[in-house]
Amino acid sequence: MVVAMLMMMQLAAQVLHSEHQSHSPVIGQKASSAVASRTIWNAPVEHFWQWTDFSSYLMFTLIFTLVASMITYLFSDSQLFIAFLGFAALFTEALLGLPQLLKNYRNQSTRGMSLTMVCMWTCGDVFKTAFFLLEHAPLQFPLCGGLQICLDCLIFAQYFYYTNLNRSATVLTNVE
Repeated sequence: MVVAMLMMMQLAAQVLHSEHQSHSPVIGQKASSAVASRTIWNAPVEHFWQWTDFSSYLMFTLIFTLVASMITYLFSDSQLFIAFLGFAALFTEALLGLPQLLKNYRNQSTRGMSLTMVCMWTCGDVFKTAFFLLEHAPLQFPLCGGLQICLDCLIFAQYFYYTNLNRSATVLTNVE
């Protein structure tokens, strides 16, 4: 799974690099300075998802893995830390739909979003949460599953709202 994710990041970095290189320089700027690559070294936090070289993502992944491993090793005897780490992992996974929800809201559209993908997310989240409830899993499992289902429902609501809104705008434009 990690290899597949890194391959996707490499592809995304290549596309971003190509798009970044194709932009023409601003008037009065030298071409070389206008198309400087965004890397972990010159744009570390504010442009994380716009880094244009794959090595920045590899470096970040390596540093993150080393720091997280060291912290986990140091606190591995602490039940509180292990419980927090587990909750942080569950909560992070529960928020996977949030970027899509925010993107839809910012764009006031769900154009380009796959409704089938959201249906599959929702089915998986409902089945997973039902399993947690039936198996009497610790409370954080069904809570995070419930959060995922709520996010899925909000994304569905956005889909129907923006689809109807755009359809109404098209009808009004055609009438005029």
